[in-house]
Amino acid sequence: MISIVGQAIGPLMNTLVSEIHMEVPITSSYSIPLNPYNSVGLLVAFNEVLLWVIIALFLQDPPPKKEKSLSSATGEDEPATEAGMYDILNAMTHFDIFFPLIQRFVTCMNFVLYGVVVSPVAANMLNWSPVEISKLSAVTSVFAFVGMGTTLVLSIIKTSDFVMILVGNGIFALAGISTYLDWRADTVTAITFSIPLILVTLVYPFTSPANQSSFNKAVFSRPEIAGSI
Repeated sequence: MISIVGQAIGPLMNTLVSEIHMEVPITSSYSIPLNPYNSVGLLVAFNEVLLWVIIALFLQDPPPKKEKSLSSATGEDEPATEAGMYDILNAMTHFDIFFPLIQRFVTCMNFVLYGVVVSPVAANMLNWSPVEISKLSAVTSVFAFVGMGTTLVLSIIKTSDFVMILVGNGIFALAGISTYLDWRADTVTAITFSIPLILVTLVYPFTSPANQSSFNKAVFSRPEIAGSI
């Protein structure tokens, strides 16, 4: 939920600096120009410096965990065995471990594809500036929040990981079809341009947590590799 809130606030901050046109004097002969294009960078730098200060003042490493040896049937302590490369490679041949990795790969690839094309397509078809794209990002973040709430309810009623992943992939497929049908230069509008991106935003709450849960269950069901992957 926190990540979704951050994704919603980020574009709004970009909107706030969209009207900045000023110069900050440093010396009598040098000043730093601030405009809608570079002020975002200064805002990011300020946020990171503030985060560094908070980390330096308050963050502490947790105490090291004491390792416990395994007890055998005779009551004697035996060292825990670690999985070798053969055990890990052999585990990768099992569908319940291999599939979540493929799912993660395809999802990330599709997200990056949309992230790369949004700006040039919006500029070419709708003559949008970064400000309009930021506003759209804020809107999609609202839908992401709704998606997170929906998946939370589904998790409470014990919806399986399989159903979650299946629904998420179905939404992604609909986003692809909508992109093909709606992103046409002669008919595109702000609404039709936004529909595929809203659908893509809804994918993450369904696929990512469920996929990670499925992977963890598969790994921990095999004691010989648990803790090595």
